Parts: sequence; C-alpha cells; structure tokens
Amino acid sequence: MVRPPFGSPEWLANFEEVVRTSKTTKEAVDRLGYATPSVVYYHLKKFGIERPRLWDERPSLREFMQRKIPAVIIPTTIGRRWVAGLVQGETCIQSIYRKFMDTTYLDLDTAMVDPAPIYKLSEYYQMPPPSAPIRNHDWSPQ
Repeated sequence: MVRPPFGSPEWLANFEEVVRTSKTTKEAVDRLGYATPSVVYYHLKKFGIERPRLWDERPSLREFMQRKIPAVIIPTTIGRRWVAGLVQGETCIQSIYRKFMDTTYLDLDTAMVDPAPIYKLSEYYQMPPPSAPIRNHDWSPQ
C-alpha cells in the first residue's frame, strides 16, 4: 500500500484510518511504512489524535492475572458475615483511580489495637498476617 504524501489532503484521513483499524502499534507502523513507532506517536500528538485503547491492552492479561483467584474466597456463610461486620465497622474503604492505567480499584484498610481479629481477617482473606504493628503517634500500636 502506497501512502499519500505528507501534507496532502488525503494523508491525514489515511493516517487516521490506519491508526483506527490497526490492532497494535507495530501493525500501524508497518502499514504506514515507517521505520519506528515514534513517528506514529509524533503524528498522533501533533494532530491531537488519541491512541487507540486496543494498543494498550494485552490479550488475556486479565485472565492471567486472576488465574489464582478462586470463585469463592470465603466458603462459609458465618465467615462471610464475620468479615462483612468487621469491614463495615472497622475498615476504611477507598476507591482509587490510576489515570496512567485507566483502572479503578478498591483499597481496604483495617487497623485495630487487638491483633486477634486482624489475624483472623488475614486468614479469611488468605493473606499472610501483618508482621509488625503500626506505630500510631502516642496511642497504642495498631
């Protein structure tokens, strides 16, 4: 495929079409006949064209990252109720958005003076218990 000369009226339309229909940066570079992806990124920035989200995705990455997460984490009803009560009463829940990854996730922070419920919570979450208490100003360690 011969690309139109740069600066011609059809060049920008061709560039946008190739970028929009390419699955990866490498595919766009090959189809446009450029040597490196930096030229494509330069033109995207210069003409205010957004990079397709498809270029940032990696096939089956979500499934790979979640392969060890079981469908049911807390198998018993009593355990789920206990965790729900502790989370509702003693946990700070934050929703955090990471712009560079375009991802939102929940962060749960639970801190108590008594370590026994924290150890039990870590067992339910199937995580290692905290190794050391957190120093909290002049108050009791949490």
